Amino acid sequence: MKPLSNAFETHTSGNLPVAYPVTTSDIAVKTFPETLRPHLGKTFSDFDGQVGYFNPQGGWAEARNATFAVLNEARRFGANIVSNFDVVELIYKLDNQGGRYVCGVKAADGRECKADRIILAAGSWTESLLERLGLSVPSKLCCQPSAQSVVTLKLGPDVAKLFRGTPVTYNMKTGMYTFEPNADGILKCAIHDSGVMSPNPRDFSHTEFPRANDSPHITKMVTSIQSMFPVLQFDGSKKNAEILYTRYCWYCDTADENFLIDFYPGSDNLLVTSGDSGHGFKFLPLLGRLITSRLFSIYSDASLAPDFGLSAHQRRVFSFAHHSNAGTFKPIDSMRIGSSLAAKAHL
Repeated sequence: MKPLSNAFETHTSGNLPVAYPVTTSDIAVKTFPETLRPHLGKTFSDFDGQVGYFNPQGGWAEARNATFAVLNEARRFGANIVSNFDVVELIYKLDNQGGRYVCGVKAADGRECKADRIILAAGSWTESLLERLGLSVPSKLCCQPSAQSVVTLKLGPDVAKLFRGTPVTYNMKTGMYTFEPNADGILKCAIHDSGVMSPNPRDFSHTEFPRANDSPHITKMVTSIQSMFPVLQFDGSKKNAEILYTRYCWYCDTADENFLIDFYPGSDNLLVTSGDSGHGFKFLPLLGRLITSRLFSIYSDASLAPDFGLSAHQRRVFSFAHHSNAGTFKPIDSMRIGSSLAAKAHL
């Protein structure tokens, strides 16, 4: 408990609540809204002997709405959003020394987009897109796609009301986590672990996600959610919940979970940004600053990075050179998302 206590929120100014350990069933139950407490399963009502942590200041963000917010802000600043632009080729120009540099991209339908600087931000498709554009991936670059299983449950309106104000839960032993149902009564849960190997999908411009119906994690999650909240009934006359859909959610993992934000080796105007590693989304408000700082070589050696400028540490750990020597990945589940997915049109 001592190391855990040192990690607790200690800010006490004003009336903000502070984080605290959860060590008994009574404490565990009281972290939930009163409406849900009578319906909690043994996961929480028989908590004695376990150790937990509750942070009342913690929160979560809706990825879809956050993404649209960023997109709308870009438009407000004058960005031109071009959809269905399937990049298949880089456009080069010769410089005064006889070398060549990237000056744009070409789409499959022949359209071209010219620019002084190009940012390649392709997430899980980074490696396959670099290869498609004729750019070899630097030797030993630890940047690979992995897939995490996600299931969403549709709750009936009456039972959904019980969950209002429910905290995010995360089981550090199993990797399973759950969210509060959204306004439409949709509860999302997933298992965060090393993921399953996913072959780089070649059709990286497609917007659909492969279903995770065959993943053993789905059954595991449904069983766990019923152990946590037995009030949820998936069949019978008292049915009040159903599986809405499953997904494989792709990450682009790096060995040490640092971002890759660096110019492609040998180029000073093609910036590659990747390496979300699952926890990357929480940095959304900072990503623009980090990428802009690298794009325009804005540096700062402050111990803590300011609003703009990369520290010496960030410049090092975000580099191609660092990720080429960052070590190897942890063993990944032997189950693979077969290449037949593309043939089944799930991609």
